Amino acid sequence: MSQDEAPAIAALFQVIFDQKVGYTTAWKRSVPDLDLSGVEYKSLPSGLHGVPQDLVYFIHDSQHAGISAFAQQEADQAHRNASFCAVGALVSLSHGRLGKCWLHAPDLRQLANGVLKHNDTRALERFWEQHRLDNARARRPSSPDESRESLVSSLKRKRGLSGVSDGLNLGSTIMVDHPALYMPGLLDSLGPLLFPLYRAALLRKRILLLGSPPVQTNCNAVYILAILSSIPQSAAEVVPPDADDLLRPQPLFSVGVADIATLSSNDSRTGWIATSTDDILGEKHQLYDLLVELPKSGPGSKRRWPRFRTADGKVVKASQRDLRRYRMFRNELKRLRITRQSHQDGAEPVGSDSDETLMLGSRHMLAEPAVDDEMLDGESEVVEP
Repeated sequence: MSQDEAPAIAALFQVIFDQKVGYTTAWKRSVPDLDLSGVEYKSLPSGLHGVPQDLVYFIHDSQHAGISAFAQQEADQAHRNASFCAVGALVSLSHGRLGKCWLHAPDLRQLANGVLKHNDTRALERFWEQHRLDNARARRPSSPDESRESLVSSLKRKRGLSGVSDGLNLGSTIMVDHPALYMPGLLDSLGPLLFPLYRAALLRKRILLLGSPPVQTNCNAVYILAILSSIPQSAAEVVPPDADDLLRPQPLFSVGVADIATLSSNDSRTGWIATSTDDILGEKHQLYDLLVELPKSGPGSKRRWPRFRTADGKVVKASQRDLRRYRMFRNELKRLRITRQSHQDGAEPVGSDSDETLMLGSRHMLAEPAVDDEMLDGESEVVEP
């Protein structure tokens, strides 16, 4: 499968909120023997009614990555002045941590808005027939080289960075929802706290990010953290065979109350990384090793840092060394941006859709000059004395 080609889907479904029975799967299609139980809760996390649209990633039955596009529109008083639904799909995890399901995001958004507006599921049926996994029109490897590539990509030890590779055009329209594009925003929101979070992921701790919608940004953070804390192939070759499960963390993406039993039964040795909008999960101290409480933010609001605490209530802060590393990292990114800009001013223009332009064009942590001897933006709140 090429980098810009959306994967075949194993299931397609529409989830609504029924005032009598709650979350309901109003329409669904799937390949044979695929149980869709629980997708209605994973597709509509708590609090989504507070945002006009969102994108949710989740893991289903440990074999499939799920993506759900949420849409909302005004309605009459009988529907509490709002009508919303989610259109979601499941894809195989053989192509990486999310199976490249984000490539379906634009279409799923369009389907969700169309179903809300016209109350017609024929578009869903057409999309299913076009992209279903067992459809003869679905792409199959057409050469021995492609067959080998497909096989290698399905092996756990050979999975790469889910499409984050040299030459990947993150600026293309179809890549607009690639989770890696949230990297500048993640650096800005975590600041020096990135390093204790990174260490916890390397130690394969059970990490729960607790915050409010939009859920997509929190899921993107899970994805990036899972990528950063994976053991590189060069080092994986010397890892003992019995430690193979520790090579990569287990990203669960969006979880909720319905997943408490699953979280409890997961192997604590391998750890996991997940995000939730259900505050009650933060009270279940036995579920996690590190809780990351993400602050609510809005236009014009004062900047607030996340709060880290362990299961026994200990507050985790960045060290002075973490702060120095973060400032060095920030200054290096600024230097790289300035160097790149100077090169572009004196050389042939580079396309604005290149990967580096997107990653370095952040208006977040690169916007203001660094001050080496002073705390910035309340950094003293999250850094040890």
